[in-house]
Amino acid sequence: DLTSLPARFWPVMRLLITLFRRLGTKRMSYDELARKQALYGSNGLKITSVLSNVRNGGLGQGPVGLLGSFRSLQEYFTEASALSWETWNELDFHETERIMQVLKQKWTSITENYTHSRGEAIVRAGAGISELMTLGEYFGGWTAVDAFKGWKELQGAKLSELQALLTETMQWLRHQHPLCAIYMGGDEQFGCAEQFLQKMCQSKANARSAAHLPVWQEAATGRRELLKVNGSVASCARVIRAPGGDDLRMAALKVAAHLLSCGYLWSEVRGRNGAYGVGASYSYENRCMAFYSSEDPHPEDSLKLFAKLPSLGLEKHWSQTEIDGAIIAVAKREEAPWTADSLTQEGICRLYGGYNDEFYRKHRQRLLSLTPKTLAKAVQDIWEEYGQEANEAAIGPARLFSSDWQARTL
Repeated sequence: DLTSLPARFWPVMRLLITLFRRLGTKRMSYDELARKQALYGSNGLKITSVLSNVRNGGLGQGPVGLLGSFRSLQEYFTEASALSWETWNELDFHETERIMQVLKQKWTSITENYTHSRGEAIVRAGAGISELMTLGEYFGGWTAVDAFKGWKELQGAKLSELQALLTETMQWLRHQHPLCAIYMGGDEQFGCAEQFLQKMCQSKANARSAAHLPVWQEAATGRRELLKVNGSVASCARVIRAPGGDDLRMAALKVAAHLLSCGYLWSEVRGRNGAYGVGASYSYENRCMAFYSSEDPHPEDSLKLFAKLPSLGLEKHWSQTEIDGAIIAVAKREEAPWTADSLTQEGICRLYGGYNDEFYRKHRQRLLSLTPKTLAKAVQDIWEEYGQEANEAAIGPARLFSSDWQARTL
């Protein structure tokens, strides 16, 4: 649980997550560690993401936690577990040359991905909409990009200070006890996994303190922000507030997002505006609804269309046949086959956040009971309640946008 993470550690947490799987230990260089992981068929212990606990009944004492995982070939699980334990306890942040190499690789990845990704536009537009979207932007949005841009240029004493802070942050994490865990594998290896967790619980736990979560300093809604990059097309997003998973309209919003994506938005934004990708999505964890396009030659037109959706009344004309098709599509996505790795991660996210079997049973019941009347009423209520609380963000060449955008460059 990261709620009581000291304030001075938050700025480097995103860097620690990036470096965690890319450094060696005090006993082994990164190359030697990577060779052993390859031998064991292991991906190594990794810190993968920030978890959300925005629902009463979750295991987390605060709204955010850190997820770690590792996997290996079953016959080498004992060896891979020992290797992961060494990584957790002996990770070495003094490999200056290796750290700078990773930072330069990260920056190259950022500059390449940001010229194409609608995801980054959604993340930026969602900042301030909800606590979790704000944290997502902090860890992977434009705020994080600014931090990495500065870190890759560090030298001398400033770099040493950063390395010392990373070491101190990791020490704090080692004194946190795991809140929950999920294991998937054979019976013979279960004891080894159990021992791994027991060792994590043997360290003296940190005393809990007041929450120090990063606070969004800008306007929560009403922002229009442009990240200027070279190119001929853009990615853009409009994000509005939406209710969380305990709201009875959750099923209706998932179906509405599918119908908008495959119907009106596909016809107007892809067919007429010429965008390559377009869609709508609803996230009950993030408490937001996003409308987006990618490789769009006319992003301003697309955003104007997204803003008009509450006044168009499209929800009044969806037939039962269309709704039934959308229900099937939504259900298939939710029950899609997963790999063992993704299944365990999804399971622990649900466990931490308090989304149990009963929650999903009720959701499926509401999904199957949707009619044109109930769907239209739910969507109209959402438009009225949340439709105007929005942000817009775009990534693309400045010539495609008017002068009233707040613009920045990488």
